[in-house]
Formats: sequence, structure tokens, C-alpha cells
Amino acid sequence: MNSSFLKNLNFPKVKNSQELLKPLFFLYKCHGMFPYKIRKDQITISKFNLAYSLLISIGSIILYIIIMYQCHVSNALEFDTVEGLLQFDSYFALATFILIATSCKSKSMLTFLKKFLEVSSMLNENDLKQLAIIIYLKDAVGFFFLIGQVPNTYSKIPAQMLGKIYGEFITLIVFLSNSQYSNYILILKRCFSRINNDLESIVYSNNYGHLDPIKSVMKPLQVKYLQLIKLRIIQQKHHKVCTVMRLLNSVFALPVIATVIMTFAEATFGLYFFLLLNQGKKSIDLEKQIWYNYFLTSVTYHFLKLTILIWICQETKNEASKTGIIVHNIILRTDNEELRAELNMFSLHLLQSPNEFSSKCIKMDAQLITAVVSGITTYLLILMQFLKMKVEPRAY
Repeated sequence: MNSSFLKNLNFPKVKNSQELLKPLFFLYKCHGMFPYKIRKDQITISKFNLAYSLLISIGSIILYIIIMYQCHVSNALEFDTVEGLLQFDSYFALATFILIATSCKSKSMLTFLKKFLEVSSMLNENDLKQLAIIIYLKDAVGFFFLIGQVPNTYSKIPAQMLGKIYGEFITLIVFLSNSQYSNYILILKRCFSRINNDLESIVYSNNYGHLDPIKSVMKPLQVKYLQLIKLRIIQQKHHKVCTVMRLLNSVFALPVIATVIMTFAEATFGLYFFLLLNQGKKSIDLEKQIWYNYFLTSVTYHFLKLTILIWICQETKNEASKTGIIVHNIILRTDNEELRAELNMFSLHLLQSPNEFSSKCIKMDAQLITAVVSGITTYLLILMQFLKMKVEPRAY
């Protein structure tokens, strides 16, 4: 899919980020992840939506307890191997944790959304159109891919079918949580891009006699004064975006950590079971999985999802880092002493402002992919060594 095709796509015109995210807000609301209502420019907690969200959360916890009881107590849901049971337990525990962690952050999320919608108002219709193409296509592909796994949840065994239906539901919840996180970051990236473009216009405005006919008839003092005002407005915008970044890191910290651990566990177990299958040994029971092809779809889906998420975070971090480069370029090129002093203060502010996405101890950047791949390889080798010792017992 080339860029010219994307540009020719016709999406409904959106005037602000609220209209851009409205279809996604509806999708989150249907899954009990958005207990809010938006009227005009006001966003508040809806009692009905909050009750629905709590009902979904409580129902999910009850289902999780029932499924764990069937696995470990009544044995209505049996597994062929200990490894298969561990994979099942870890996946369901982490996915249910993401659901609960998302529900418990409703007040913090409300504060974030209010500031986020205010900050994103700096974007114009062209910015929103480009974002709509990326966001809608990304989410549509992932969502309908998971919906395509729904027919595979059917089973003649009631306990097994219940586990597969709940597994499909929480997989959708995890996807929507990650989708929500990445969409906010994409919009913040465009906000940083808008700030950088405004900063670069200050550089060009130094040559006021050659670029703008209006500035050519203005006194140099007037132009310098306008540059100073424009810079202070940009500083205020940048401060607000950084504040939203801090809130985003706080609100999505636990779900993102659980997502990284889930991806690590699923990729490790999936590759391990694939190696067992190739060696003709007892592998995972595919009848208990929601995927049509566990080894291909599950591992690829989880790893690709995390890779895209980290790539979005890294690109946004790079865009935020450009601000400091542009500021220093203006300092070197301007002869306005007042502007230079203001830029030095702005540079100091940039040093103290976050320009990366982190969740507690995990930084969402390119190095995380390297760490995950390295960890998967290490633990896979350890598992294979244990398997070898198990197959070939020590002789006395």
C-alpha cells in the first residue's frame, strides 16, 4: 500500500481530535473501557457507562475465577502438558490484569482526556485527515483480524468453549487498550510536529525583508517583538504537550508493562511449542486455543503488535527531540538578543521535560525490542536444555 493510495482515500472530514476518535470511543464504550460521555467540548463520567464498565469488569473477574477453578480444581479443563497449562495461566492472568488496570484508572483517564483534547486542538484539518487514515486503517486491520478468530471459539466441550470465548474477549480488550495508547501517541506526535513547524517559521522570519511583503514594511523592532510573542506561545503549547505525555505515561503504565510481559511469554511459549512439534514430541493442545494457526498467528500477532507500538513511541520521541535541535539552530542564527535569551530559557525547559514514553521501569523505545528478542532467545535455550535433561535422564 503506497502513500499515494493513502492520500487518495476519502474519509469523512473531522474538525477536531474528538471527532477523529469518536468511532473509537464508541468501540471502547461497547467493551466497557470508556465510562464517559462527551457533550460539545465537555467530557464527564457517565453513571450508566460507569455501571456498564463495572459490570463488564466484575463479570470478567467471575469468569476468570470459574475458568481457573475448572483448570486447577475440578479438572473440567485439562491440559496435556505442564507447559501448556503455564501458557494458559499466564495469558489469562495478564489479560485480565490489563482489563482491571484499565477500569481502575477511570478518574486519572478523565483528567488525561480533558487535557489531551485541549492540547490536540492545535491540529488543523489536514493533520487530522492524515491521522484518520493511519489510525482507522491500523485499528480496522487488527480488530477484524481478531474478529475473524471468533468462529474458532466453538467447541463441543462446554468448559473448553467457555475458556475460548473468554480468551477471545480479553484478547480484544488488550488490543483495544494498546490501540488506545498508540492512537494518543500518534496524535501527540503530530502536535510535536506542529510545534516544530512553528519554530522553524521563526527562523525564516529573521529574513523578514525577503519572505513576507507585510513584514517588509514593518520596523525591525516590531518584527522582533512578534517573534518573541510567537515563541512564548510555542513554549506554552510545548509545556501542555509535555504535561499530557506525563499523564499518558502514568495512566497506561500498568497495561503497557503487562502487554510487554504478555508478548514475551507468548512468543517464548509459542516458539517452544513449535520446536516440540517439529521434533515429534507432545506440544500444546490446539483445541484450547482461539487461533486458527497458533504457531503462526499468535506469535506473529503479539510480536508485531508490540513492534508497531514501540515504533510509534520511538518516532514520537524522535519528533520531540527535534525541538531542541531547532531551538539551538535559531539561537545560532538570530541576532535578536531578547529572542536568544528566551530561547535559552526554552532550551533549559526542554532539558527538564520528558521526551520519551516509559512505563515505570520500561522505556518504550527501539532498545526494548532488542531486549525482548534477547530474552526470548535466552529463555528458549533454557527451556530446551530442561527438555533435553527430561528426555535423556542422567545415568548412574
